[in-house]
Amino acid sequence: MKTAMNKSLSQKLMIAFASIAIVFALNSCGGAAKQAETETTTTKEEAFKDITKYPIPTAFEIIKMLDKAGASYILSLNNPVENVDKYFTEKSKALNLGVYGADLSYASTS
Repeated sequence: MKTAMNKSLSQKLMIAFASIAIVFALNSCGGAAKQAETETTTTKEEAFKDITKYPIPTAFEIIKMLDKAGASYILSLNNPVENVDKYFTEKSKALNLGVYGADLSYASTS
């Protein structure tokens, strides 16, 4: 009777240990996915920080880059003042003000 009881207890213990081992094995598989997801998120955050560290270059910086590259001054590239009547909306006027500012910077540094 004791041997039958021991066999039954041994089988139950084996099943319990096997179940625990399977649970740990399955749980450890899920951990790697979370780690990879965290690494991807971290990489995206670092890339975003790198992108936002350097703002859009100013017109002056662009013109200095053109000068450094040896590009020649071409007056015909500027937006003619006569085009001022073509801008009706506040948005187009504001945009053109930026264009004229860039033109002025281009003309004054060349």
